[in-house]
Amino acid sequence: AVDAAALMIEKAGQSHERELEALDPELEMAEVKYEVGDVETWFPEEPVDVTFFGETLYLLEDPSGSLQHVVNSWLKPGGRVMASLDCYKENKLSHTWEEDLGVEMHCYGEKDWKGIFKQAGLDNVELWRAKAAGPWQGTLIVTGTKAA
Repeated sequence: AVDAAALMIEKAGQSHERELEALDPELEMAEVKYEVGDVETWFPEEPVDVTFFGETLYLLEDPSGSLQHVVNSWLKPGGRVMASLDCYKENKLSHTWEEDLGVEMHCYGEKDWKGIFKQAGLDNVELWRAKAAGPWQGTLIVTGTKAA
């Protein structure tokens, strides 16, 4: 796991450790590493199978370039990228967030996100909305795989 915030990395590690212990006290955390870093410039020690962006891509200065960097520099052939996005064009409730929070956001439409994933070199790009309710259009989930 990589996050620019050291506190988030600490919390993620603690949460993951508790979850593993609840499943099986004998399980090891050796396969998951937690590091503080900038997604736009960080490089893993070796390529990974899966990368997940939790409410991150739309906050990056260059979402398309950052995703391209991850696909080229992080993923193994056949690896998968997944992203959850609450800020997107079709989710009208998110349209005021940039101004309300004073944070630059790239709230692209669903077709745009699909295109960004394809442009980054990902195949089998799929998207769907999770947990839509009332005026909330749901969290947009986007995923794709790197050619093997």
